[in-house]
Parts: sequence; structure tokens; C-alpha cells
Amino acid sequence: MALLDWFLSGPKRANPVSGLPVWTSGNLAEPLIHGAAYFDREHLDRDPAGGDDADLVDPDDAITAITGAAQALQRWHDGGQVGPRPPGRLRSHRSRRLPWWIRAWALPAYRLVYDPDGRPLRARRAGTW
Repeated sequence: MALLDWFLSGPKRANPVSGLPVWTSGNLAEPLIHGAAYFDREHLDRDPAGGDDADLVDPDDAITAITGAAQALQRWHDGGQVGPRPPGRLRSHRSRRLPWWIRAWALPAYRLVYDPDGRPLRARRAGTW
């Protein structure tokens, strides 16, 4: 079987009911070779073309850039959201210690329900995988 036999021709791919063309520029998909660059650009609100990614190449510099953007956005929120909003979508998560009376019931319930290995309850009780 020839390679071209695996692919549909234009008329076979078209949907005559919808009247839509077989291919448009909106159908263009670009593969991501490394998802980290996309993640950094997306959550720092940077240009999708990647023109200003010099500080995202090195992992240490990327962490510094992400942390700086998160701190700037947090300062903006803490300051009453006055002025232009800093770029980015990430903010720091500050967890607080729960009161003892919540920990008293939540910890046993958490240990009963959650298993980091994803085992069913019977396997957890039996101590098997």
C-alpha cells in the first residue's frame, strides 16, 4: 500500500453539508517541542511568538522571572488594584495553619480517602499494591 493511500483527498475530507472549506488558516496547528516555554509565556502574558523569552531559557532565570512577575501581581492586588495591572497570571499561594479542631477531624478523613499511589481502599487496607 502506498503512503498516499493513507491520506484522504480534498473532496473526501470536505463536508458538503456545512459548506466549510477543507483547510483554513484557523486549522493551523504548531507542535510544541518543549511545553515549558509555552507555559512560561502563557502565564507571564508574553508574546506567543516568543520574542522576549531570553530570561526563560535558563531554568534559574525562568524561576526568577516567574517569581518576580508573581510578586508584582501580588503587590498590585495587595495595594488595592490601583494603576495598570502587571502582566502575568500567577500569584503566590500562602497556606495557613488550620486550627486544631479542624485538623482533629480532617487528618483522619484525609488519610482514609486519599492515597498518593491511587490504590483502592481494599488494597490500602491490605497493604498491597
